[in-house]
Amino acid sequence: MKTIIRITNLAFIGVLLLACSKEVSQGPIGAQGSQGEQGMQGENGTDGTNGEDGEQGIQGEKGENGTANVISKKFDLSGWNDPSGVVNYSVYWSELTTQAIENDAILFYIKTNHNGRFNPIPGRVIINSISADIELELFTGGCTVISLKRNYNGIGSAYIPVAAGDIDYLRIVIIESSISSKVGANYLTPINKLKAAGVDINNYLQVAEYFGLED
Repeated sequence: MKTIIRITNLAFIGVLLLACSKEVSQGPIGAQGSQGEQGMQGENGTDGTNGEDGEQGIQGEKGENGTANVISKKFDLSGWNDPSGVVNYSVYWSELTTQAIENDAILFYIKTNHNGRFNPIPGRVIINSISADIELELFTGGCTVISLKRNYNGIGSAYIPVAAGDIDYLRIVIIESSISSKVGANYLTPINKLKAAGVDINNYLQVAEYFGLED
């Protein structure tokens, strides 16, 4: 009996060994599965520290001033009536300050009944076909037009009378000294700047056109 059981056990073990030794065949590869859903977006990271402000740049040179620094005024002289020829005529303007007189360029023009032109003064003018020298005295707050002297061969002598209407008006132009242009290492004065621009300062129409003034 024991012999039969032992033989049976040995036969069973042999079957197991035979089954394990037999090669197992691999099955076909299955289809690829569908893509999974996208995951949730992560939280934004913390902002970085702001960089330091850069150093301030060097300030540029001051630009040239415009015509706001040029002022002009006309004074009516048509009522000047001086038969003796020795009475001066004064006009007053608050813009004629001490600072303006000492630092700025001030131009004077007078218009007579001769040809309707502007004549720079001090200088020579023609009144009633008579050539005469006219002078100017400037003071803080105004100026005085000095009586006219008849001109003989370039020399002023006797005074000449002035009748109402002989002189139309006086024009004063103040050009602040801040208006200047740099040429190399030098700065042009207002008068030199006008000359450099081809403007004849003795010609009021050219000055008026350059600065956009009234005639």
